[in-house]
Formats: sequence, structure tokens, C-alpha cells
Amino acid sequence: VIPNYNGAGYLKECLDSIRSGSLIPQIIVVDNGSLDGSCRMVEENYPEVVLLKLKANTGFCHAVNAGLHLVKTPYAMLLNNDTRMDRECLARLLSAMEERPSCFAVQALMLSMRDPERIDDDGDLYSAFGWAFAKHKNAPQKRAKAGPLFAACAGAALYRMSVFDEIGWFDERHYCYLEDLDIGWRAQIFGHRSFLEPRAVVYHAGSATSGGKYSAFKEIMTAGNNALLLYKNMP
Repeated sequence: VIPNYNGAGYLKECLDSIRSGSLIPQIIVVDNGSLDGSCRMVEENYPEVVLLKLKANTGFCHAVNAGLHLVKTPYAMLLNNDTRMDRECLARLLSAMEERPSCFAVQALMLSMRDPERIDDDGDLYSAFGWAFAKHKNAPQKRAKAGPLFAACAGAALYRMSVFDEIGWFDERHYCYLEDLDIGWRAQIFGHRSFLEPRAVVYHAGSATSGGKYSAFKEIMTAGNNALLLYKNMP
């Protein structure tokens, strides 16, 4: 499931990398009212893709939920549109998931598309002071180790669909940012964990739709959503 908003400059490379994988899934692109020709590009070049067109930009959470509701398989991968998957990525995520019957999510190791030797995201942790942070952001790739996470980054992670029926879907009040931390936290409350599989690799441009890592939009959304996280999930 790939949410897309004006991502035509990245989406082709993303879809081509999935097509080239050792395990090829059904692909669902949920378009959030793009005006850059994204939908036309998908329709003309990727007839096998299920394209769900939303009339407006409803945010990451609503788009992801809309896509997940179309899934009929036991697992679903969420993937950002500004990514490129390694050929064995999905197969390795699936293997890691099937080894852990109570697992909710398995995240791929996300490397920087600009500097492939550097980690973009290898899973999210949560501080006792009340804020989330990536484990080894910008660190060398070798720092990433397989193991449990507080939450998986929804930019490149495989999810067990049955757990959504138990804990609920992505909270659309978040719109975007920290929604993956929230759902990972909820999964833990119900006894399900998330893990990192560093042998599954995805290359990520990063914040391609929202205007950059330190955009005003991103700062406003993360600040507000962090307060919502505490309100909902702390005892």
C-alpha cells in the first residue's frame, strides 16, 4: 500500500523496484488528490496496480487506512512513495514476520537515497521524557541490528492484518507524523511487538511530499501529535 500526493517524480522508481523484486505483491496506490499527473502515469505504465483516487489530500493516515481496507492477504506492507526497494526486501520481511507469530510489524532498514551508507530510519524508540526518536538516524549502516522496536516506521514496514481488527486502524486525527508510533504503542498495550529486519533494505529520499525535514508543516504536526500520543496512551 503506497500513499501518494504529488509524488510523480519518485513514484515510478518505487514501482519499478517492486516489479523487480524476488517476491512481487499486489500493489495498491492510494492517491491523495495529486495534481502532478501521478495517476495518469500509473494508469499508463502499471496496469496491474490497483489505483484508488481520493478527491482531496486527506492525509497519510486516511490514505493508508483506505488502502489497507482493500487488502485481502494476511499481511500488508506500507511503503512511502519516495523509496526504492532492494530486490529481496519483501521476501526477507515476510520470513521475519512468519518466524514471530505474535509480531505486529517488521520494519525494513531504511537507508538514505542520497548517501546509501547512512541510516535514514532503523526503527523508532520513545523517551521517558515523552518524545519519539529514530534509533540511529544518519549513523553508518553497520549500526543497524535486528531486534525489537518501540514502533516500526510506516514508511517501509510489513504489518499483520489481524492485529488491526484487535487494536484499531491508524488514527486519522494524526493526519500524518507519529501515527506509526501511536499504532506501535497500541499494539504493545495488546501484547504485540514490532521488530527491525536489517537484511531487508529500502532506500528513502525523505520528506519529499511534506516540504523537507524541518518544514514548518512537519514541525507543527509532530508537536501537536506528540501531545496526542501522551493523552491517548499514557496511563
